[in-house]
Amino acid sequence: MNNNAKKFWNEAINLYSEKKYRSAISKFNKSLKLYDKNNDLMGKSSCLLCIGLCYLNLKNYEMALDNFLYGKKIAEDISYDLGIACFQMNIGILYIEINSFRQAINMLSKSLNYFSKINEGKTIESLNKLINYCESSIKIDEKLRGY
Repeated sequence: MNNNAKKFWNEAINLYSEKKYRSAISKFNKSLKLYDKNNDLMGKSSCLLCIGLCYLNLKNYEMALDNFLYGKKIAEDISYDLGIACFQMNIGILYIEINSFRQAINMLSKSLNYFSKINEGKTIESLNKLINYCESSIKIDEKLRGY
């Protein structure tokens, strides 16, 4: 990991944990540029995930999705299965935020398949809860449409 990229990354993580998302985006972008310059695809993918999470927290869903999709493509290009699953999970969460529950179930289920393979208990439990929430929301929506 490039030392300057790592420095900006650590600063961004601290800002993110303090919920200073706009400042975190700026630092993640500085880190992203350095990873890009050094052709560090793992670093780029990680930055894009975090930038997407910042935008998700800011409710800027379009920018969040753009970053998630770009990062997911990089993760796919380098066959980074954990990264792909993390992007799928967060895209699913974004779909929940915008009440697109069927799409959320699709993405969360894909992510769940990976986390089940590596037996990641807490993540599996969380994903199952999110999927159940989506299924319940769909049922309620269908009942309401009947009235």
